[in-house]
Amino acid sequence: MKVLLVFPNKNRVGSKPIGLSLIVADLVKNGHEVEIFDTTEYFPMVENVFFKSQVTVERKHSLLEDFREIVPCFDFVGFSVLDGDAELCSQLAEIAHEYEVLCVWGNNFPTMNPLKSLDMGADTICKGEGVGYFTGTSYKELDDYPFLNWDFFKPFQFSKPYDGKTYRGGDHMIGHGCPRKCSYCVNHVLKPNVRKYSVDRIIEEINFLEDKYGINFWKFHDEDFLLKPTKYLYELSKKYRGTPFVGMVNAASVTEEKVEILKKMGCVSISMGIESGSPRIRKMLRRSETIGDIINAGKLFKKHGIRTCSFNMIGLPFEEENDIEKTITLNGMAEIYLPTVSFFFPIQGTDLYNLCVENNLYIPGKVSEESPNIVTACSEELLLMYRKSWRDLC
Repeated sequence: MKVLLVFPNKNRVGSKPIGLSLIVADLVKNGHEVEIFDTTEYFPMVENVFFKSQVTVERKHSLLEDFREIVPCFDFVGFSVLDGDAELCSQLAEIAHEYEVLCVWGNNFPTMNPLKSLDMGADTICKGEGVGYFTGTSYKELDDYPFLNWDFFKPFQFSKPYDGKTYRGGDHMIGHGCPRKCSYCVNHVLKPNVRKYSVDRIIEEINFLEDKYGINFWKFHDEDFLLKPTKYLYELSKKYRGTPFVGMVNAASVTEEKVEILKKMGCVSISMGIESGSPRIRKMLRRSETIGDIINAGKLFKKHGIRTCSFNMIGLPFEEENDIEKTITLNGMAEIYLPTVSFFFPIQGTDLYNLCVENNLYIPGKVSEESPNIVTACSEELLLMYRKSWRDLC
């Protein structure tokens, strides 16, 4: 069997998705041929001071033509489809069908929108993580998974800029799943089972990947790296080589003992979801951690010399100017080193999506100047001003 896996990426460099890497590993382990069609090279990179100066991606200009040339050689095309990728994947699926190549859609969009995905060109839908889907292999535990396979990723997907240097980076998850049920997120649907590798198993794989691919920097994509018990983290820290890494946490899981373990392991930066500093908005988002948790976590990371980044959203339904100001204030109180901000967009299948539709704040399928996608109490000019001057305001 020959499988072409499409990575419909537009602006991320230094990214090797865990699910895609596992599917490649499963196919190779079972004796099948596989290639990755990475669309990164066909799109202009979002301006970033690190990427702009240190990561070079040679641009290509004929995405559809190049896909048309390669697709007839395969039996299946697997598409990893997020919400913003559906239109592109639909175009590529149409080309694949010209050559009678079957199209499998997986990831967030088809899991939450199976019927729409079928209408847009999917022949079949893979819900959830999808490891073993093509081969029929059943993996009961994370320890049963094959080691990640990065043989088919382009060199620029190993580039990890951090703090003025470019490292050769790896991507992994020590723990899968998320127990929280934020109203804007689909993780509780896509990844309902919280589980983790055994310490010896994940250390074996990390060491193997470092040696095989020359990895000297890690990004761990666990939804909450510190959700694991302190005893587990302590055992992990004793066996981990000390390669510098970054990760994500929920402030509710942060204790000083766990922060000390992270520092000892080699953690250089942690990203933490704040999203909003307004109690009213946070209740709507169903954020589980308290404002006190956030302030405490930020101060602990700073105390132990770990850089702290935060995720924040503006343009949320029913949000007012003073709500945004509370978010800015909270970032300052938590002593966040690098606050990042994005505009909210409703994802189908979430409670917040339903709220937006029910209150005519979002018109599905009509994102244009005539039909704005989100209507808030704040003007577009105000939202843009906040986003542009976010760091100064903190």
